[in-house]
Amino acid sequence: MPRNLSFVPINFEKELIVERVKEAGLRSGKKTLVLLEGVLQYLTPEAAYATLDVVKELTGPGSILVFDYAHASVIRGEGNDFGEARMTEGVNRYGESWQFGLEEADVEPFLRRFGFRPLERSGPKELEKAYFTNKEGRVVARVNGTQSIVKAGRG
Repeated sequence: MPRNLSFVPINFEKELIVERVKEAGLRSGKKTLVLLEGVLQYLTPEAAYATLDVVKELTGPGSILVFDYAHASVIRGEGNDFGEARMTEGVNRYGESWQFGLEEADVEPFLRRFGFRPLERSGPKELEKAYFTNKEGRVVARVNGTQSIVKAGRG
């Protein structure tokens, strides 16, 4: 593993992210890759915004932010997305809950608030096309429809 790679486990309800990432060696203002996989949807909206405020504060130009997010309709419990019922059951079974989600139209303004611009967005349909479409162009497997993935850059 590269020497400059750090995994930073954190309990967002009990620890301050700014302290944990600095303990892990993050140097403010430097080009950084921040991967928040399976994180934001479990946080309260306040904690999600506070986390990204820290990312904004500590990362420099050229930084990349990659995260997945729950669709806001899932947080509202609308039941419209493929796999939503099973995902919700699974999360609840482990004593967790999803608390934060984004509307599709809010993704870009959300990123800009934290100094990032969208580079790529992959929703369920895009993931199915990229990874589960056969040579004849037919989708052969479904992707859970409750979340999307975003890659964003900081100028």
